[in-house]
Amino acid sequence: MNRQDIYEGLRLIVKTYIAESKQHELLSILDKREAEGGFPPGKGILACVDSDSNGVALKPEHKDLWNDICYHCI
Repeated sequence: MNRQDIYEGLRLIVKTYIAESKQHELLSILDKREAEGGFPPGKGILACVDSDSNGVALKPEHKDLWNDICYHCI
């Protein structure tokens, strides 16, 4: 998994699990960090999913992606 894969995965997770009212803020953070060449804010984004997903469970098709992002970012 490279940096671009991580950013794309984080965007997918944000769009899938975060309410639209917060998506714009998180996607803007991802866009800015990626444009600056910064390391992906994986831990922060995943923490937002844990706290702001309204109890929606992680879908089985995203489990491997989640684990890969955790491995590379945390």
